[in-house]
Amino acid sequence: MIRPPLLIAALLFAAPAFADGLTPVELARIQRAEADARAKALESMGKKDLSELKGPERAAYIRKEQAELNRVHQELKVDSKAYARQLARLPTAQRKELALAAAALEKEAQENAAAAAAGKANTTPQIIELDENGLPISTSTTPSQDRVIDVVE
Repeated sequence: MIRPPLLIAALLFAAPAFADGLTPVELARIQRAEADARAKALESMGKKDLSELKGPERAAYIRKEQAELNRVHQELKVDSKAYARQLARLPTAQRKELALAAAALEKEAQENAAAAAAGKANTTPQIIELDENGLPISTSTTPSQDRVIDVVE
């Protein structure tokens, strides 16, 4: 039988997934979702530059932006503090992998937008090979070549 304190502890700490074990690909997806949320908040303010907003308007924009970011973190089930902590402590090698994954996500989004404009969505599944640390494996053979990472959503 499960003891009540153990059950309470399990319920308290099970809600958001802690961001300590996120791979660079997952971090890139979160950053992409955050950028979309910021763009949505800016669009709701009429796409004005922040320097054009008066004090109360700027405060309203910041509240909308934070609400959107919180919504994104809740949807992705990521603890925002642990996520920020992991980003701050990210080693240089993982920062490079994060940049590559973000570029791959951006490229895929552009391809999907172009395909949608042409009337056909990109529905072919793409495979990412991960190493034992959960990092994407590069498809290039020499350091001078650009590394390509295919991202699956």
